Amino acid sequence: MIRSAAILALLALPGSLAAQVRVSVPRLQAAGSVPSVPYGSLRLSQGSSLGSLPGSVLPSGSLGAVPSAEVPGSQAMPGDGFAAPSMAEVPSLPVEAASPAALPTEAGAAAAIGQLHELAAWLAAPAAKSGSAEAGRAFDGKEKLSDLVEGPEAVEEETVTRETAEPAVETMDLWVTGKGVKKPLVKSQVYAVMRTVRGAPSLRYWKKFAKGTPVRILLGNSTLFVSRVEKSGVKKVKDLVKKDLEGILPASTLKRKTIAQLRRQVIADLRARETRAAMYSGRAGAIITPETQVSLVRFMSYGDAQALPENSDSPTAEPRARRTVAIPAGLADSSRFLPKVVFLDLRGIQGPLSYDVIEDIGKLMKAGVYFVLLSEKPVQGPGSIEEVLTGALTNRQRDGVTRYKMFSLGLNGNEFAKYEGRFPRALPFTRFEGRDLDVMKHAAAALGGTVVQSFAKEVVVSLPKGADSAAFQAEFARQFKAFSVPSSGYDAALTTVRGRTSLVLRPNSLASAFPALLEALREDENLYVNESDIMMVSADAGLLAALPGAVKPSTLMPASSAEDLLETSLAAMLGSYRENKPGDFAASASKIGAFKKGYLSSGGDGGNVYMFMGHVMHSAFNWAVWAYRNTGVFPGPEALVARAQLIWKHEDAERSKNLLRGSGESMADHQATMELRMRTMHAIVADIVKKFPIVIGTELPNLRVFERYKKGELQARDILRMVYDFVAARETPEGLEVMIVDFKTGQTKTNQTFDKDVQVQLYDLVPRLAWSTLATPYGVSGALRKVAKVGVLFVYPSEMKEAQLTEWTRLKYEKFLRGVMNRMRKASQPAKPKEEGKPAAKKKTTR
Repeated sequence: MIRSAAILALLALPGSLAAQVRVSVPRLQAAGSVPSVPYGSLRLSQGSSLGSLPGSVLPSGSLGAVPSAEVPGSQAMPGDGFAAPSMAEVPSLPVEAASPAALPTEAGAAAAIGQLHELAAWLAAPAAKSGSAEAGRAFDGKEKLSDLVEGPEAVEEETVTRETAEPAVETMDLWVTGKGVKKPLVKSQVYAVMRTVRGAPSLRYWKKFAKGTPVRILLGNSTLFVSRVEKSGVKKVKDLVKKDLEGILPASTLKRKTIAQLRRQVIADLRARETRAAMYSGRAGAIITPETQVSLVRFMSYGDAQALPENSDSPTAEPRARRTVAIPAGLADSSRFLPKVVFLDLRGIQGPLSYDVIEDIGKLMKAGVYFVLLSEKPVQGPGSIEEVLTGALTNRQRDGVTRYKMFSLGLNGNEFAKYEGRFPRALPFTRFEGRDLDVMKHAAAALGGTVVQSFAKEVVVSLPKGADSAAFQAEFARQFKAFSVPSSGYDAALTTVRGRTSLVLRPNSLASAFPALLEALREDENLYVNESDIMMVSADAGLLAALPGAVKPSTLMPASSAEDLLETSLAAMLGSYRENKPGDFAASASKIGAFKKGYLSSGGDGGNVYMFMGHVMHSAFNWAVWAYRNTGVFPGPEALVARAQLIWKHEDAERSKNLLRGSGESMADHQATMELRMRTMHAIVADIVKKFPIVIGTELPNLRVFERYKKGELQARDILRMVYDFVAARETPEGLEVMIVDFKTGQTKTNQTFDKDVQVQLYDLVPRLAWSTLATPYGVSGALRKVAKVGVLFVYPSEMKEAQLTEWTRLKYEKFLRGVMNRMRKASQPAKPKEEGKPAAKKKTTR
């Protein structure tokens, strides 16, 4: 205890570590999410040094600079509620001069973290003998605040487990990570995981992995298989035996190494994991010592788990015939002119959506179409939108459906959420303010009623016995109006709550929520749409009236049920792609380009600052073009930069990943670079708008199906997906001249490579085939105009380039496209298992 107190006191001495101890409380988040703040931490300021500590305290070697990071308190360090020792308790220690440290490199940071591990191990040894209730804790016996707070453990997102509600049983989700981990998992060589335990909440969480608990084993966002927990427990690293490490370490390693060697390897592996987490998140990971507690979860191996019912289904539906639907003539061009956003009214849908419908929605989302689900149900929980969406799907089928372009507007327009992968996240939306709640209580009391529930999104007023319900509601509305709260500012409905007639008040109805919804999509999600960009799949007169300019399939098929209306609308948008056929393969320009470089792309994750910068620049230009489309005035360069700054600030505040890689980089420098590029690009885009004044739209989603025949028989279909950044046009005597504009925020391509670019040629090919006529405004409700010419223009930070393609280059590209899609289709198929007893083919040799 004296040694620990001395070291902690040294942290406050001038010329020493220049550190500060702080108390951290986990941030409250949605269920299943992970707090981004560790429970208790030690902050090391950049440029600090351990040179002032005595040689007997420091680990061997030179620690050098320590990056600015949060180091979660180990079990050997005090956490929340810690009081610094008085100077009287600190023995005098020699102080050495500390030289200023340079900014660390990635390797230097890893080395620094490793030596901090050694320092913590030194501190942990005497602390374990302190006689406290929990070994390894320098503690005064009082319970920490973090022990009283319920919540999941604070670990990096790539390794965290989440719990999800399943009917009648709780199913846990367990992520497994690591390069090449899939192969040993499938071969049943890996069938257990080991994770660091971080405090009492983390311990309670890992105890949920009891024997027999169903658990989904996930790689990334996909379920590899469903298993059952066979054994679980918590141990300190120093107490591990070989039996504990079976299924975690290779059998050959367990056989040839001693338990002491294995424990050292475990410590090294855990430290490496924490270092990777620090590089990923920008925050330092936990300090690993022999006293560190780890959770061990052993589950049924892949081979044994295949007998479970959950693993008997296919992850995706096989090619099959679909029920024939009649597409109204007014929707015939929907597959050519896809809407940007589709509002799906789920009211009237009986039971959960079928996998066929979910798969149709997934295909359109991958093509760039956004979906907003409308319902009177809550977003999550029993009887929720989530149950309607996935209630009929198996665990593996859920993974085959992407939901990264989907939102939910629940509780009749009072609960707004965005899907991020498989999980919805609540977003800010219209709420009752404190003044509104006070007025409601006053009005209810004046009429003899009682407010029995008062929340920001719902207030329940119980009517007095014998009161006339209609008269009470009318007088309540009059009282609201007297206090300058308009009757259109909330939604009211009479119902029965606990046997009493009650008035339920909410900020919105579904119809009245649309102005706030469109604003939220613009301001929070950078999704800029006009009514003509929207398809409203609903038969509700109020919703149809709320967006008069939207495409309304129900007006073309008025007698249809809610299920038929939904299925027909999706079928119209998908066209022939609605029905799966053998040999189907879907790709995009980026995926083809990645395959040419030697790998199959699965899409970017916004994992570096340049992708982040490109996203902000695209969003700002989308705003500028949307503003021009609605006002006829293209915003000036300063207005464009100001919008980009707002988007940058909003997106930067929400990101959880460290986007910087170099030690000398900063987000402020990259932001300044972005602003310089945007001013140059603004002049180019403003000139384009002058020459092509007819704005068709921005971020336009498109699908194109190429049928490949051989000897008169359909062999396969190539499905190409693309999203056009900006489409403009101008009048010519022959018809519309259309220009596909793409914003590029990186290096300009040379003239030799530009016309051969995969994206340039694809953006030239598909519009020429699909747009012999073009609707203005864009969509099935627009007037069709003849297209005389289609061009492709890429805007770079320093210049713009227009494609100069000939018929010969176009023929060559079509041949290339067919060949590369066949190669990608073949590369994506799983390898065929070797036949037992069949000798391996001999390799050909050349002389």
